[in-house]
Amino acid sequence: MISGRHMGIWWRSFLAAVSMVLLVHAPAGAQRELDEAAAAARYRTCLALADENPQSAYDQALDWRDHNSGGRPAEHCAAVALTRLGSFTEAARRLEILARDSEEGMAAQLYGQAGQAWYLAGDMKRAYSNQTKAVDRAPGDPDLLIDRAFTLVDANDVWRAIDDLTLAAQLAPGRGDILIYRASAHRLVGSPDLAMTDVERGLTLLPNDANGLLERGILKRMEGDEAGARADWLDAIQADPESEAAEAARGNLARMDIGGQGSGIEESGNVGSGGEDSGVGDSEMEGPPLPQ
Repeated sequence: MISGRHMGIWWRSFLAAVSMVLLVHAPAGAQRELDEAAAAARYRTCLALADENPQSAYDQALDWRDHNSGGRPAEHCAAVALTRLGSFTEAARRLEILARDSEEGMAAQLYGQAGQAWYLAGDMKRAYSNQTKAVDRAPGDPDLLIDRAFTLVDANDVWRAIDDLTLAAQLAPGRGDILIYRASAHRLVGSPDLAMTDVERGLTLLPNDANGLLERGILKRMEGDEAGARADWLDAIQADPESEAAEAARGNLARMDIGGQGSGIEESGNVGSGGEDSGVGDSEMEGPPLPQ
């Protein structure tokens, strides 16, 4: 679910909270507005730099914090930069500290981000703990539920992940991605009929979604419909050639060709970590990330 392999990180915007944070310390009147605008612009620049040059962004965030009263926005940018550098544990710790000192709405997002960082660090227990704190503070946010579902899948607690995805789908009924994620989870618990229902509904909402096409191809392959599986996997590659879903589809096509016509597949494994294997042997199929 979190595609822990891609770092198109899920950081929900912190900008909505920046003005509130700066307001506490800024002088009154027009100067305050100028200070807030300048700090918000610096924060956006820092986050953009974190994608392009995370070490430079980290260094600048610390300088901003230590010498220019950057405060919490600077701390947050430093944590984002650390994730880009692969220092997930340190990033998670910093995000937890920010969350503990925040009001409820902001804390929900920060605990969610801390949970994602712990997930990438491989600590499912702390990931789940932080994600649950996030959900408790913002129970109407479907993305927080999705994130926790990803962690539950990696912890082999797939039925509880399905519960979270079901609630997320109720909160956001127009989101096909949630149905596609749940389809993968239903496949993992041995419910291919429910999985096919979900993925078909998801693809109705997102007709060219590479993850959905990948998942439906896996389900068709499980049914013995090799022609249908091949068509879906080729469509997944065409829909988003550079995606993890396309890479998995190429791998599945190669495995199917090597395995020969009619070879069965055993569906097992964990799709929570992003593009993981969902079968064994020559006919091993790769499923979509549940993610990003």
